[in-house]
Amino acid sequence: MKIIKFGGTSVQTSDRIKGIIEIMKADKTVRVTICSALGGITDQLIETAKKLLGCNINII
Repeated sequence: MKIIKFGGTSVQTSDRIKGIIEIMKADKTVRVTICSALGGITDQLIETAKKLLGCNINII
């Protein structure tokens, strides 16, 4: 069994997402695929949290 994870620029465009689908189809051992936030979205979420909280937070 194989678990694969894609995120950031790997899921940023429809062409890249189509490429992920091709990887999943080609490798029959893949049982779980995890996709994180699209490219740039995580940074936007952090900036929004900083503004809402009115403080400087650090993400490690």
